[in-house]
Amino acid sequence: MFKDALHEQLGSWPLAYIPWDGADHGEVARIAGVVGDGGDDAFHDAWNDAAERLMDEGRAALARGHAGSARAYFLRAAGFFAKSTHPLFGAPVDPRLPAAARRQMAAFAQGMALGHEPALALLIPFDPVPLPAWLVPAQGQANLRRPLVVFVNGYDGSITDLYFGSAVAAARRGYHSLVFDGPGQG
Repeated sequence: MFKDALHEQLGSWPLAYIPWDGADHGEVARIAGVVGDGGDDAFHDAWNDAAERLMDEGRAALARGHAGSARAYFLRAAGFFAKSTHPLFGAPVDPRLPAAARRQMAAFAQGMALGHEPALALLIPFDPVPLPAWLVPAQGQANLRRPLVVFVNGYDGSITDLYFGSAVAAARRGYHSLVFDGPGQG
């Protein structure tokens, strides 16, 4: 889908989230088309622009009273903001990276707050900065004692990746999940 090999590797991740409403094939194909022969800046901009469009759709859905649709838009936007950062990693820190991370977490929080069983935002104590985390309840069993799966991401993963890549499936199978960004992640 993407012309550049690194962009293909990074940009194809969201295709795995389609069964969990984390992306749509047409959205990813459109983004790949917008990136075209462009470099990392074009990759960032295309994902970021798509995320902003999803945020607008989410706000419009919420204004019409469609909380379920708004939730889906906000959560997908969070994943797209996260995706926009992947080719930006390195030193010195690109200022777009923390900006996109903040937008990702804000979109994720908006979406998570709209669920029938909202996830619980947590901060895990870690010196010098606490780690952001979410406790995602088992579907239909939020107030019941259930097994808890703790999902851990890697260097370039985010809470959103853990959510769509693991926690949604776990919740549908009766597991509570804890997803978090480790030090320097997300």
